[in-house]
Amino acid sequence: MSCKICQNGCMNVPTILSSSMMPNRVLRRLLQISVFLVPLLIVLPTVLPPGWRHMVVLAFAQVCHQLPDRTFHVAGLPFAVCQRCFGVYVGLAAALLLWPLVRRHTDSIGRHTLALLAAGVVPLGIDWALTALQIGQNTPFTRTTTGLIFGLVAGVVLARAVDNLPAPHSAVVHTIR
Repeated sequence: MSCKICQNGCMNVPTILSSSMMPNRVLRRLLQISVFLVPLLIVLPTVLPPGWRHMVVLAFAQVCHQLPDRTFHVAGLPFAVCQRCFGVYVGLAAALLLWPLVRRHTDSIGRHTLALLAAGVVPLGIDWALTALQIGQNTPFTRTTTGLIFGLVAGVVLARAVDNLPAPHSAVVHTIR
């Protein structure tokens, strides 16, 4: 029997080791777990012992400036990210929670994904620009709210993308006889 892919005499053996090895439900579950775990990790430094707190804060330092005056504090201890990033992460988690309710209303997202993401970024840009141009001053409320808006938009786009992944197909391992 010859292989349908390479036309040689290898054996077709189904395996889960392929680029599409993970079923969509597993991807969805990993996404849900990670999006809910990240906000927990952000708040965690406020209750961890110093050594562990430092490790969590250091991990988030790769993606956030963590300026003390732009970071929420609990009992004098800072969150692992700034107020805007906190809003983004909470927005992502909220979007996943709301996804089952909004799923049926998202048919047009696919055609307008970039425009939707741009619309989510505009409030961030305006908030930043008003402060940079010394026209106004952003506040913890505006930083968190603009992050939340972007997180919600990005979360819906991400949830829709994962929801629309094609079904995985079995892979073939080619073995030479």
